[in-house]
Amino acid sequence: MIIQNLLHASESYTHKNWVYKNVFSGFSRMYYVIDGTAFYEEEGKKIKLKKNHLYFTPVKKMFDLYDDPTDRLLHAYSHITTSPPIAELIETEVREN
Repeated sequence: MIIQNLLHASESYTHKNWVYKNVFSGFSRMYYVIDGTAFYEEEGKKIKLKKNHLYFTPVKKMFDLYDDPTDRLLHAYSHITTSPPIAELIETEVREN
């Protein structure tokens, strides 16, 4: 996978009642979980995002993304386009060194 474009990047806590419902877009989102609790749902399957992991969301595939309002997500993220486009959620553990 090659990242072709980095469209937007930021680091922040999610806002109150943060939820992305029925996401279907022509680009991927790349999330690095620093702290807090968030969930990814696709076709009835729910995945809890893990601290110190990097996630790449699929292109043109419906999914939901939201955090636990009592444990807001602190994350770094960017909107990216890749070659080839990402077809399913990718999870990668980030290790020091």
